[in-house]
Amino acid sequence: MKLKRLLLIGVTILMLADFVGRGVFEAWSAEKNDFSDPYCGAWLWRHAQNPYDVALATTTDISLAGSHVKIVPVYPLTTYVLTAPLSLVPWHVANVVWAILGTAGVAVIGLSLVRLLGCTAETDVFWLVVGFVFAFAPFHTAVHVANVAVICLALCVWAVYLASTGKEIAAGVALAVSIGLKPQLGFWILLFYLLQRRWRLFVTVALIGIVLLGIALVRVPMPVASIFRSYAENLHYWFGPGEQNDFTAANPLRFQLINAQVVLYPLVRTVLRANVLSWALWLSGSAVWFWVFLRADGESGTLALTSLLALSLIPFYHRSYDLGVLVFALCWCLSEDRECLKRPARVTFLLLLVLLLPGQSVILRTQLSLPGWVNSSWWWNVMVAPYAVWTLLALNLVLLHALLRAGRSPRKKADHDGLAVGNVPG
Repeated sequence: MKLKRLLLIGVTILMLADFVGRGVFEAWSAEKNDFSDPYCGAWLWRHAQNPYDVALATTTDISLAGSHVKIVPVYPLTTYVLTAPLSLVPWHVANVVWAILGTAGVAVIGLSLVRLLGCTAETDVFWLVVGFVFAFAPFHTAVHVANVAVICLALCVWAVYLASTGKEIAAGVALAVSIGLKPQLGFWILLFYLLQRRWRLFVTVALIGIVLLGIALVRVPMPVASIFRSYAENLHYWFGPGEQNDFTAANPLRFQLINAQVVLYPLVRTVLRANVLSWALWLSGSAVWFWVFLRADGESGTLALTSLLALSLIPFYHRSYDLGVLVFALCWCLSEDRECLKRPARVTFLLLLVLLLPGQSVILRTQLSLPGWVNSSWWWNVMVAPYAVWTLLALNLVLLHALLRAGRSPRKKADHDGLAVGNVPG
């Protein structure tokens, strides 16, 4: 066995140990994490109470988990429907099960990607993909904080694999559950398949979504308007000045965010201008994407899907663990063999390596011990601390450039990458 393969296997084992040690084992004693919202919200929904009532959610968390940290629920009702079975067991049991599901989700992502690539354990590419996935910082962050993102992404990647094999209904089920858990990730994959006229897949997702929403509304207390009012208040809490989703300097934790406003706000100095510029970047990039997509008559492969997903991270609220969706870019890099796109694929791979290590976590831990002049300097706030945002913007440029070059290629079909994401008729 080659030394390189042995090193990749070693990295995989070490990273798996990190998932188990800092994710599963620590879940036994955790009183508050990102799973607290779905767990308490699901418990309240199951008992026909308002899951968005902050006082109720906090009291429930005190009673069930012994934590006195304020709970402000913001997940959609469908999340509480899907996580309701876990609310039937005690918090410490449900939390460990959730951590195990997150770790298993990382394994599912790696398995799905190597199946998309069609490689076996006897190849270096197999272990490169698996090693990269298990070492990818966004997945470690998601598992350690017990965020739903890693489970959602596992379902997304699995759905893409199923769709590539023509299993449209099974893919629709996986994608529907993913969207039900966290809509802002799986929605863009659904849009991609809708544009490709994959009707069976789309109808499957739509029907399951309607059923989930119907089940959710049956258990909420009346009037329903009070539910939405509470939800709007909770959103305002999280996105208010100085809160954890605020991208301005008032939020010391803003470097966990990856949307473009984080780097634009220090440059333009107003929230409105930062939002306008972010949306302008997204709209211009989307216009290029749609132009290439329409010229290809909807025959688009993994490069087009990857580019669409990367674009979706620009203007909308996202945290570092949502960068996990970029594993599709890794898949494209390792499958691309056309001479004209070798350089964009290599640049994409290098940019992914920048995101591989937990740089954002290091920055957040060290900034409190840095001198005040560093934390207030323009180069720290614009260039260094939000490096992940700049990496994401650069990745978008590279992917759009590659998409344009692929569209000019004599080969009309964009499924050249071997993943057959879009070559199965709906």
